[in-house]
Amino acid sequence: MQNLQEIQIEFEKGVFGSPYNIKAWMLYLKQKSESSFEERGEIYRRAVSYLSGSYKLWRAYLIELRLQTDGKRPDDNIFDFVNQEHERALSHLKKMPRIWIDYCKFLISQRLITKTRRVFDQALRSLPISQHERIWPLYIKFAKFCGVIQTSKHIFKRYLMLFPQRIEEYINFLLDQKLYNLAALKLSEIINQEHFISKEGKSKFELWEELCDICLSHAKEITKVDIYGIIKSGFQFFSNDSGEMWNTLAEYHIRLGLFEKARDIFEEGIRTVNSVRDFSQVFDAYIQFTESLITAQIDLEEDQLDEVNQDLNSDISQSLQMKLSRLDDLLKRRPVLLNSVLLRQNPNNVNEWLHRVELFSSEPEKVIQIYSDALKTIDPLKSDGFLFQIWTNFANFYEKNNNKNTNEGLNNSRAIFEKGIQSEFRSVRELSSLWCEYIEFELRNGYFSNAHNLIQRAVHQPQSIPSKEKMVKIQTLNLKSESQKPQHKLYKSIKMWSLYLDLEESFGTIESTRAIYDRVIELKISTPQIIINYAQFLEENHFFEDSFKIFEKGIRIFHFPHSYDIWVTYLMKFIERYGPKKIERARDLFEEVLEEVPIEQSKIFFILSAKFEEEFGMIRHAMNIYDRAMKTVPDKDKYDIFLIFILKTTQYFGVTQSREIFERAIKTLPDENIKDICIQYAGMERRLGEIDRARAIYLHAAQFCDPKTDQNFWEIWKEFEIQHGNEFTFKEMLRTRRTIEAKFSLALNFDATTKKFQEQVLMDEVDENEENSSEDEMDILEKETNQKHSKKSNFPNQSDSMDEDEDEDEDENENENENENENENEIQMENEMDFVVEQKEVPKSLFGKFNVNDETPLGALERFKRRK
Repeated sequence: MQNLQEIQIEFEKGVFGSPYNIKAWMLYLKQKSESSFEERGEIYRRAVSYLSGSYKLWRAYLIELRLQTDGKRPDDNIFDFVNQEHERALSHLKKMPRIWIDYCKFLISQRLITKTRRVFDQALRSLPISQHERIWPLYIKFAKFCGVIQTSKHIFKRYLMLFPQRIEEYINFLLDQKLYNLAALKLSEIINQEHFISKEGKSKFELWEELCDICLSHAKEITKVDIYGIIKSGFQFFSNDSGEMWNTLAEYHIRLGLFEKARDIFEEGIRTVNSVRDFSQVFDAYIQFTESLITAQIDLEEDQLDEVNQDLNSDISQSLQMKLSRLDDLLKRRPVLLNSVLLRQNPNNVNEWLHRVELFSSEPEKVIQIYSDALKTIDPLKSDGFLFQIWTNFANFYEKNNNKNTNEGLNNSRAIFEKGIQSEFRSVRELSSLWCEYIEFELRNGYFSNAHNLIQRAVHQPQSIPSKEKMVKIQTLNLKSESQKPQHKLYKSIKMWSLYLDLEESFGTIESTRAIYDRVIELKISTPQIIINYAQFLEENHFFEDSFKIFEKGIRIFHFPHSYDIWVTYLMKFIERYGPKKIERARDLFEEVLEEVPIEQSKIFFILSAKFEEEFGMIRHAMNIYDRAMKTVPDKDKYDIFLIFILKTTQYFGVTQSREIFERAIKTLPDENIKDICIQYAGMERRLGEIDRARAIYLHAAQFCDPKTDQNFWEIWKEFEIQHGNEFTFKEMLRTRRTIEAKFSLALNFDATTKKFQEQVLMDEVDENEENSSEDEMDILEKETNQKHSKKSNFPNQSDSMDEDEDEDEDENENENENENENENEIQMENEMDFVVEQKEVPKSLFGKFNVNDETPLGALERFKRRK
């Protein structure tokens, strides 16, 4: 106790000797850490009396003061004392925001609203504006929970003067306080601000949606905001979501009880939206609204009928009938309304205009109006579809409704066609289609002379056609010239000339038809089919040589592959006409075509040439042609040529002469065809009784047939051996099958191993940190392959025996390798050592002149033991 007093005396001397030394006071307070607050408080007050500007002393003092209030009643005098000490500290440290914040928090905990507000205001006046950000969050928190709306509004007003971008916080506060009028007003202000950026990451549309939700939810409470104008303004700024806006506007009036006004808004919406999505939204909402009105009306009728005890089905009010008829009419109008939306979206959509005509097919006056509107609205250069269909259907409409007495409908159709062929089109194709419809219209009604005059007008060449140099200059300058119109290019339309030819062949003379064909060729617009048609027309009228001249002209105009049909038809017609009379001329034609034709298309011409020689020429020449074809045609056609060649050789020279052809086929054909040709070859030898030759052919073909995929071949060979072979040949066939199967399996495994090795090499190249491995990768792969083979078979193979006998001398290794090579085709059996193999002496006469030691065992058991 005496020591403590001495220490206290020493500290007292220290602070008395240097009262302005903050370190001395802090050491003194540390020494008094175990003392009561009264003693420490006295020391704090003495210290701050000397060091009134010390933030460290004041903060420590105030913290201990606030701790003393824990658990005290709010009306305790200690709170007044602590508040006075805070104010005394702030009189010296008014630039310290931490002191202000602690004091404000302490006041908030005391629920002193007015005093707290004044302290916050005093803090904002005392601190520089750069430090206001530290005060305002606590001040706003106080404003939200103070419970005095007017005070909170004034606080937020001052807050937004410094931070206007945080107005959304104020709006959320107003919504929490159910001040919807002011919230809607503030929300509309920020929506109208062009450069406003939401701190909450909301877009303008999301803000607008929020405003609409507020207005709809509290439509009767909001009076200071023009809700109708706000919702209407959305159509100007958010046109992509017009369907939702129309629904919002209608819902606003529904909440106000203005049902007729809401129905008018729905009607206006479905007539003005420009997308199917918006139309579906508005229409579905309209249907739902109408059904809800009907349901409410039915409930009302039921209540009224229950009161007067009447039957519901016997008396339905006129109001309910009107609502039901409106719903029925709305459902019927849906296709028309949807069509209107699609046309507003794309007024150049021809198919939708035609669909609209179908919807009003029962109203002739409406149909005429739709056609007229379509032709006025559609831009020919931007039309989506074929514009000529509008003109054609319009004219056909008058044709169907024609008055036979006056022919007024036909005259109107002609007027429409005449106006159509003079109007603008995107391409010659559309214009020519309209001309063809016009001409067919005259033909349907029996006006053949009119049709003939129209086709002559259509193909008439304009008087002034600019040169190519002038056309290039016009296109370069991007000028709109009369010569660029489809009407000035129509005279070269192959569609129009084809129709003209059909008309002349049906109603004209031979001379006029030939003149039109010659005109088509002169204009250089003919096609191979037109050449063929011209030649057939001349042939039908017995102008055979003229027909062949047209063929000759066609093959000079067109080259392969376009002249393929011309050549085929020409040759067949020539052979049919002259047969053996002009063999040399036919041969010259065949030689000419065989020189020009690509090898991909040469097959048919070789066959025709050989057939011609068979029928009218020499068999030897036919065989030479087949022989030439085998060397010329592509690989995919050689098999068919060989089959024909073999058939003809057998037919004219006998079966034995076809062997040479079969052997050539086996050497020449691709691998995929060798199996089929060998089966036929073996079948021929089998029929001739040459069993050994047939077996050799099967053996040769076997190397191309995988037993897993070509089971048909092996079944044929098996049947052959059953009928013509013996036990030895049958086993030889089975051994061959196993060998071939192993061969294909090894090839498959080799491909997989090669792929795996390539992937491993790529991985090694990518991995820069990996050093060269001590063991070669190919050795690793070989070992893995050997291990796989050793697992499949219990017999050791060549590599196994070499590995096991490394320590033996070279002579033994060589002998064993020779023995194993001799027996590599042996049939391997599992668990062969489980069998008991009897040894039997072999007669010496079998070895002939070879000297064999009788003491050397020759049995399989001894060989197996040596391997083991």
